[in-house]
Amino acid sequence: MKDQTDLPTALDKMQHKLQAREEAGNLRTLKINKGLVDFYSNDYLGLAKDASLLSASQQMLGSNANINGSSGSRLLSGNSEQSVELERYLANY
Repeated sequence: MKDQTDLPTALDKMQHKLQAREEAGNLRTLKINKGLVDFYSNDYLGLAKDASLLSASQQMLGSNANINGSSGSRLLSGNSEQSVELERYLANY
């Protein structure tokens, strides 16, 4: 029977996996990319960060409105009358 000290720890296993990924060229790292267009989240039009849109929505809906944030699909996180109205407006525009 093996002694407990002979068994690899979870940390040893993770370090081995990371090293194997790095050696295979498959280790990904986070990079800061500035000035790029966001096609990978729900804010691909950049509306969640638009100060003038937030100001206008607060004037229309009240000071605590924060509806131009990108929180997820309306199918999953819920729909609103304001979203439908805006969608119709933009489609007609």
